[in-house]
Amino acid sequence: MQRRPHRLVMAGAALTVVAAVIAGAVYSPRSCAETPEASMPTVAGMGKDKPTVAYWHVWTDEKGVSHQNRCEMSAFKLQSISEGAAPSWIDKQSTPGTTVLVVVQPVGWVGEWHENPKPQWIIPLSGRWFVETMDGKRVEMGPGEVSFGGDQNTKPDAQGRKGHRSGTVGNQPSVNLIVQLEKDPFAGQPCGAQDSTTNTTKTQLGSVDTYFVTQTSLGTPFQTDSGRIAQKRGGTQAIRSYAELMVSSHIEVNDALEGITKRKAPVPPPTLLKAAYRTIISILEAEKGPRFDVEYVRGQVAYQKANAALYQYEIDNGTDPDLKAFAQQTLPKIQDHLERALKLERELK
Repeated sequence: MQRRPHRLVMAGAALTVVAAVIAGAVYSPRSCAETPEASMPTVAGMGKDKPTVAYWHVWTDEKGVSHQNRCEMSAFKLQSISEGAAPSWIDKQSTPGTTVLVVVQPVGWVGEWHENPKPQWIIPLSGRWFVETMDGKRVEMGPGEVSFGGDQNTKPDAQGRKGHRSGTVGNQPSVNLIVQLEKDPFAGQPCGAQDSTTNTTKTQLGSVDTYFVTQTSLGTPFQTDSGRIAQKRGGTQAIRSYAELMVSSHIEVNDALEGITKRKAPVPPPTLLKAAYRTIISILEAEKGPRFDVEYVRGQVAYQKANAALYQYEIDNGTDPDLKAFAQQTLPKIQDHLERALKLERELK
């Protein structure tokens, strides 16, 4: 097999700001029955059969007395929510000004790259699902978490991808409540960015701090994607355990960095290393056996060395006290990861 060149360079933790607002919706009752069942959403009839989703309906009779009945949504149609997405079961209910969808995605369902058809709030009711965006960020969500789909009017990238990619996680169907809006309340900006020009409490970052944030923002998607591949293909338990550590630790570091950056003025999105990281992921996906182990571990050694240098540069030259403190707290973890990667490299030799 021909030897492939690699350039694993600086990256750390991705930036994401999440907001949660749930719009109200009115359901018309479907087939109802008075039962004392629990209120957790249940799904019946998955696979090729039309599903039903149970819910509680609170209503008022002609005497002004309120009641609640156990009902089920059953008017599902197998269709695509947006061009490019695989078909899923959708129960659509419209009222003036609002459209409410309940979407049941079977186990293993993946909606390839597509845009949200309208600005919409998405709330998982049961099961788990993921959303992957064009910048490489992948987020997994479960019941009670909230996502807002405002990726309309994206432009195809070099791979022809538009919008996002989503799908189910685990061995349960994903049941999502979707509230569609006519207008995007965020006007095509990240949540919290609308007042960035007038909010003087948001700190403007200097050039070194900006560079640090933009470069570290590629670390989480790169390390989690490559780590998930290595968890499955790693030839030794040591490599698979290291890959598991990379996935969990980068998500933890990302959460800590998000808490800092949401208080700062927005920085430009990273572009410098996107293509290189995508190429590396593609190479890893094509390798297997001992060759995969060598490629993954060698790449990790180079990555951790460059990442340690990036964090040290921020400590020595950055001007934002929050980011400098974050770098100081995180650098020992990166140095530990480097030592682990070097040990794996020695074992392979």
